Amino acid sequence: MPHSIVTTTSSDGTCEVAIGELGSPMFFGPSTITIKVSWDTDSNVIGAENVTEIKTDLHNDGKSLDSDNFTVT
Repeated sequence: MPHSIVTTTSSDGTCEVAIGELGSPMFFGPSTITIKVSWDTDSNVIGAENVTEIKTDLHNDGKSLDSDNFTVT
């Protein structure tokens, strides 16, 4: 289970982006992160939500990640 670093919601409330880190980096190795994007295609229909999740590595010289490492626009 990733620990949450950043979670933000669009101004109209239809889209959410959540970034989390899986574990912690070893020495100067990369951090493994997940980026989950959820958006509602029709607020009047239950289950009309789409979700995309990306798992990737982020190289930060072995330093811990926090919200200063990310900008969501």
